[in-house]
Amino acid sequence: MSSENEQGGVSHKEFFENALTAAGEWTRYADPKALGVAVFLSFGASDLMRHTQRLFFGFPILDFPKEGTWLEWWVSAAFLGACLFAALTLLFVSLALFPRLTPKGPDSLFYFGSVAQRKNPKEYEKQVRAKSPEELESQIASQVWNVARTADKKHRMTRWAYSFLIAFFICWVVARVSSSFVP
Repeated sequence: MSSENEQGGVSHKEFFENALTAAGEWTRYADPKALGVAVFLSFGASDLMRHTQRLFFGFPILDFPKEGTWLEWWVSAAFLGACLFAALTLLFVSLALFPRLTPKGPDSLFYFGSVAQRKNPKEYEKQVRAKSPEELESQIASQVWNVARTADKKHRMTRWAYSFLIAFFICWVVARVSSSFVP
């Protein structure tokens, strides 16, 4: 390790610390995206709820010969699709915003959920001081992996939420435009 530093290389400790900082940044970038999806959903969902009576005809199968029945089916189906996609968007935004409280892998002296499970600060300090420098680097490496997994999950859930938001908007627009043609 000292030969790496003499040649201008990066030590393992420096690498882990830089990777941990980067993983933390990746995690933080996911939250505003997920919140943005929630804001856009709120615009469309509030309009959808205001016009529920006009958009949901309860699938008028009994009034089949009635004029506009197929259009009413179409509007109701689009309305229900919009409701489904709104719920899925909200579910995936929630999954993106709330991280795991316990790490995967071995017990961590670095992950916030594991640290908080210690009885008191003295117990935590004692456990940290009992580790060798290599073991502490291993703890940092484990933290990098856990934070990177959290960031990956947040970004994947946000991507799904965004996809469901697009599907919501399509159904919402179809329902709103089609309802204007219902007699």
